[in-house]
Parts: sequence; C-alpha cells; structure tokens
Amino acid sequence: MLSDAQDSATHVSASFTWWGHSTVGIELDGVRILTDPVLGRWIGPLRRSGPLPSVAAISDLHAVLISHGHHDHLDLRSLRRIDRDTTIVLPTGRGSLLRAEGFRNVVELAVGDSTTIGEVHCCAVPAQHTGARWRAGRESHAQGYLISGSQSVWFAGDTGMVDALLELRGKVDIGLVPIGGWGFTLGPDHLDAAQAAQLCAQLELTQVLPIHWGTFAIPGSRMFRAAWRRQDPGLFATLVQPPVHVLAVTAGQRVDVPALPTDGAP
Repeated sequence: MLSDAQDSATHVSASFTWWGHSTVGIELDGVRILTDPVLGRWIGPLRRSGPLPSVAAISDLHAVLISHGHHDHLDLRSLRRIDRDTTIVLPTGRGSLLRAEGFRNVVELAVGDSTTIGEVHCCAVPAQHTGARWRAGRESHAQGYLISGSQSVWFAGDTGMVDALLELRGKVDIGLVPIGGWGFTLGPDHLDAAQAAQLCAQLELTQVLPIHWGTFAIPGSRMFRAAWRRQDPGLFATLVQPPVHVLAVTAGQRVDVPALPTDGAP
C-alpha cells in the first residue's frame, strides 16, 4: 500500500528526508542524523540520476551513521563537508579512516554494541553484506542500526536476506529498507523489491521508506535501465501487504511521521 508523504501538524516525533541511494536525513526527538552520506554527482564510474543533496542535508547534524566501507556508503569526499565535531558511528575496523580526516568523535560498533546520541539510543544490528573496502582491506563488516526514541527506526544499510534480521520482528516502527542497487544484477547481498516486501512482512513492519534504488548507474547503459525497472518503489508498493505502508518520497522530499498514540490517548 502506497501512502503519500504528507506533513503532519500534530505529535510529529520523526521526520525523514531521502537524499538518494542510502543517504537519509533522520530527525527523531530533536536529534539530527544522516545515514551513509553520498553527496556528489559521481562515485567512480557511477553517475547520479536526479538532484544533488542540498546543504540542508549536512546542516546541524548530531551524528552520521555509516553501514559499511563500500565507497557508495562511506564516501570520504562527502564526509569532508561535515563538521568535524559531528559524531561518526561506523563498524569496527573503519574508524581510522575518519580519524585521519580530523573527526574527533568517532564511535566504532560491532553488531550488538550500542551508543547514545542525545535523547536516542543507537544499536548496531546484523546485515548480510561484505564490509571490504578497496585499498583499506577486509578487516570490517557491514551492519544496520536500530535507532530508538519515542519511535524506533531501522536503517538497514545494505543487506540481503539473513535469518539474523528476524530478531528485529516487532521492534521497528519505521524501516529504511533497500529495494535495489546499481549493478546489472543484485546478488545475495542485496534486496530487490520482491525480497524487500517479503522481509517487511517477516519483520511485521508497518511503515517503510524505500532506499538504495534509482540513484547511481553507469551513464548510457541499457542494461542498467532495465535493472532499475525491477527496483521501482511503485512496484515495491504493489508487493507489500497491509498493514505495511510505503512512504512515497522523491529525492530531497521530507516526510513527517506522527508519534504513535500512547495508552489512553484519544
């Protein structure tokens, strides 16, 4: 089921702005977080389709969450645009890359580890994906994050289907879930629209923002354009079943998610 992204004037505790690929601005209980910031036009041979993120993407950030070391998720050129006092949370084994760039608050987490960012709690959760990085070795892993405050947000990062994700069943209010990629094919370490819909049902999600789709490709490739048709959020929305609602946003658009009613609330 596809629902339009609309502002809510009452009881808003969480807001999301999808900037393309896995870059999402999260505002939860007054805390501003940016995930996997990739802000430029190019990543190697891959070219962005759509508008560049605005300066609002990196304004007044409290923290950045990085899911793994691949260059389309840990982009040093983009990170250099961020204030060096911003907390950077990333998998163990990758902190030296950020410290070398002058970041003063670098938090390395293994799956199961957690940290606090202002009023919210952030826990590293499993992901089925490699964490290797060219010229930086394989001494790391990939992970997602469960961000908990007045609502709980799961940033999946980049992942395929894995049983370990089932530990999140019933714990997530809003999922930021990948539905595609940039390659000709996706392989077992990614989710396509159908697999993402299946995972949302297994985890009993009710609200989902599709990420990791339709942003980067090799220019002029017909094979890439064909692959993109399999990762359309409209297709994803036809595959999910109630009570899952898909938050329909375009790059740079903000969606506000009202807080869940408390017991006894009208």
